[in-house]
Amino acid sequence: MICLSIEVYSLENKQIAATIILHRNDGSKRFLTENQAQGQSLLLVENDTMHTGLANVLQNIKENVHLDVFQLRLVELTNAKIADKRMPIFVFEVKEEDIDIRLPAQYSWKEAKYFMQMISEFELQGMPIF
Repeated sequence: MICLSIEVYSLENKQIAATIILHRNDGSKRFLTENQAQGQSLLLVENDTMHTGLANVLQNIKENVHLDVFQLRLVELTNAKIADKRMPIFVFEVKEEDIDIRLPAQYSWKEAKYFMQMISEFELQGMPIF
């Protein structure tokens, strides 16, 4: 007999995190971050229980970050513990030539080294190597 342990948690009243990996034409990568008063963070989205977590993230990216969500490709979904809160993290990717990379002032494209430094503070489960 095989026993599996599956951790389930509700997204009700929770936040969802996301980032986008931008594949630059020069071969480098940049990561979407949100400018917060305390520094850079992943894109944080309040969960609207009327929609899926993915729908909430895509709606936020479309309305606030002003990126064409139809060009994004979901490459990873993992879980993290950030500031003692458990939340899913959606990771998308896009090629520079497929979107307009200009962002509103609240958002930035950060180099991989800054992104990795930022997420090193999180307790991640199954985070891919970028």
